[in-house]
Amino acid sequence: MKLAPVIVLILFGFVASAQSDMRIDSLPQKGVLLEKGWRWHAGDNLAWASPSLDDSRWDTVANYPTTDQLPDFRKTNIGWLRLPVLLDSAVAAQSISFRIAQLGASVVYIDGKPLRAYGQMDASGKVIEAMTAPQGDFELLPPLSPGLHIVAVRLAHRPVRWYEPSRLDKVNGAFGIRFVPTKGSNRRVVLRTFWDVAGAYWLAGFFLSLAVVHAFYFVYRRKRISLVFGLTMVFGAIYFIAQNALKYTAGIVPISWLGLLSLLAFVLYLSCLLLTYYFYLQRRPGLVFWLTAALMLINVVLSNYSAFEYNAYVFSFGITLLLTQGMFLSVSAIKAKSADGYIVMGSLISLIVMLTSQLVVNYLFQSVFAAHLDTINETLMALFFLTVPLTLALLLARENAHTNLQLAHNLAEVKQLSAEKEAILNQQKAFLEEQVAARTAELNQSLNDLRATQQQLVQREKMASLGELTAGIAHEIQNPLNFVNNFTEVSTELVEEMQEEKTKPLTDRDDRLETELLTDLTQNLSKISFHGKRASNIVRGMLEHSRSSAGQREPTDLNALADEYLRLSYHGLRGKDKAFNVRLITDFDTALPLISVVSQDMGRVLLNLFNNAFYAVSERAKRQPTNYEPTVTVTTRTFTEPSNRPEGATSTAQSTGLGSSEPESSEPGSSEHIEIRVTDNGTGIPAGVLNKIFQPFFTTKPSGQGTGLGLSLSYDIVTKGHGGTMCVESVEGEGSTFVVVLKR
Repeated sequence: MKLAPVIVLILFGFVASAQSDMRIDSLPQKGVLLEKGWRWHAGDNLAWASPSLDDSRWDTVANYPTTDQLPDFRKTNIGWLRLPVLLDSAVAAQSISFRIAQLGASVVYIDGKPLRAYGQMDASGKVIEAMTAPQGDFELLPPLSPGLHIVAVRLAHRPVRWYEPSRLDKVNGAFGIRFVPTKGSNRRVVLRTFWDVAGAYWLAGFFLSLAVVHAFYFVYRRKRISLVFGLTMVFGAIYFIAQNALKYTAGIVPISWLGLLSLLAFVLYLSCLLLTYYFYLQRRPGLVFWLTAALMLINVVLSNYSAFEYNAYVFSFGITLLLTQGMFLSVSAIKAKSADGYIVMGSLISLIVMLTSQLVVNYLFQSVFAAHLDTINETLMALFFLTVPLTLALLLARENAHTNLQLAHNLAEVKQLSAEKEAILNQQKAFLEEQVAARTAELNQSLNDLRATQQQLVQREKMASLGELTAGIAHEIQNPLNFVNNFTEVSTELVEEMQEEKTKPLTDRDDRLETELLTDLTQNLSKISFHGKRASNIVRGMLEHSRSSAGQREPTDLNALADEYLRLSYHGLRGKDKAFNVRLITDFDTALPLISVVSQDMGRVLLNLFNNAFYAVSERAKRQPTNYEPTVTVTTRTFTEPSNRPEGATSTAQSTGLGSSEPESSEPGSSEHIEIRVTDNGTGIPAGVLNKIFQPFFTTKPSGQGTGLGLSLSYDIVTKGHGGTMCVESVEGEGSTFVVVLKR
């Protein structure tokens, strides 16, 4: 496995020289390259394969000629090569095989008879597929007699596409053929193939294993050196795989791309290897490193797309410069008293020794080690590729082991500190639990006291509501009872007058008067019956409310419910304060549908809202006795809107117009709602406390006049009990509006 910058030298490895004939007296194991006396003629004629053809006027070409060295080859793209071969009797007695190397497509003839076609060409000689015989692919010659034989080759040129590596076509031989002894060749081929594949893929597998081991960079990204070293191993594995594939590839185009790939992988491997060393020593790579790596990459591209003659020198100079930088890094590490500097310097010196040994063996002692030259080269190159990566891998492993030991030590310290902290925390926990227990006992006692107080306040609110309701009911019943009493007294007087008239003699009795008395008496009894039924209806209504106290919903007319409780609230306040007077305005939607609610609960909500409204206008009347008319307005209506109204939202009106219209909509997904508005022109609610108005026990009334539970309980009944919303709009000094919205 030689490090040659030009891949074709690895494929072919032949050197040719031009002579007039080719004589084969012996056939060594490595074979004989037919390299003397080739004649060339551009064009195509199958008769040129004949042994009797006079080719003395044909051009004599250089040994192993390039495409440019074959006259007119690029113009005609096809031509013929002929070579007379003189076989010794000892050679002719052997079984002979041959192997070719070429850049286009060809047909090989012996004494005018075709042996084999390599690649494909059409009838006009245009190359359809260019290929060469892969390493180890030998073709058996027919038995040949001693003496002169004519080897003829019909050779077609492969035009190179603009995107393909073109160096093969510009600087390497267009055609070459080697005769080898058949005996033992198959065994040598099998062994050579086995060791080539085993060696290449063993090294590739080793490099990929190191790459996988250092792939934990993706878990621990602070170790950037692991990423670079892993990439180094990947590039090395790609190089070995591409080099091995080159030996067993027949197509010229795949050979070209594999050659380019292997050279790029080799340059990246060396560059990343040195970069890993930089990172290991915690040094920043300088401008010289980046310029060297860039120059080598550019050289690879140029050497594959042009006939750049100095690419081998640039390549060798680049490798030398990279090794020199590695030596300088090692010297710097040694000056910094780092033992790793000696280790890496030793590995770099061993690289130089191996490269030098390879040059000495191949150029000075080639004849001595000819039988084992390939084995020596491959062994030296395997050591060349393994030495530095294995050294760096061991150094990184040692560093990781040291890091793991340090982490284990730190973990032990952390565990000890954790145990100490846990003991302290347990002590603090026990102390805090004692404090929490004591504090919990105090809070439980306070909570019990608060619950008792709350129950008292709730009972007080209930009794206050009951008193107000009772006062309203008493006032409502008082009116029909007054009528009953008054008409009863009048009827009694009429009966007495009737009896007096009856005691008079018949001649003195006034029939007309008796008729009038009976008529008046009948009217009085009718009125007594009317007002008695009125009182009975009031009592019946109260009994109905009493029976519905179980909290079950039933279809309810909110207009009637609001009107009834408005009157009860008003008469209740009138029963307490005879001087109280207010203007009542009702604007009920006559098309209001029945809605399923708990009548008693909704009646309590309305009663609280009416009581608050009457209280607000009463207080303002006391502060503003002139030019003020207390007014309470109750409005009901239906509307449709999307079901996204925020619950319990409070807002402060920005003008005296407290009423706000809801946007009506008939869009799909909308639902029908019923709205009740209670508006007063009383004192209003200060903006600072508006967001607290529905909180339990919050009240704006003086101490002793309110519990702060009315609006809170009403809010819970509307929102939690009936799934509605309740909000307030208010301007201080001008009035308030409470809005209750229920979904139908």
